[in-house]
Amino acid sequence: MVLHSSGVYHTSVFHQFSGRLGPTALAVSQSGQIYAARFDFMEVNQHGLITVLNADGTVEEELLINDCPEITGLFFSKVQDDILYATSTNSLLKI
Repeated sequence: MVLHSSGVYHTSVFHQFSGRLGPTALAVSQSGQIYAARFDFMEVNQHGLITVLNADGTVEEELLINDCPEITGLFFSKVQDDILYATSTNSLLKI
């Protein structure tokens, strides 16, 4: 891992996921946690997965999203910062 003077890391892997596709979407909470959507096809898996990472790239939590494996987008509400929205191929979810 190489930290440049601008504070940006280059040529490094922040976190190595295993299984599923992606991450297909990222969102950062006010507290600095990274939420990573992990896409899978409906034919392969019934539930969606959002992995929550801390600033060091360590998994803090995994959120299982029932009946919605094809997560394509994530964003936090600008009005209420503890509400996470997720989009899928045919849904908008409020988490």
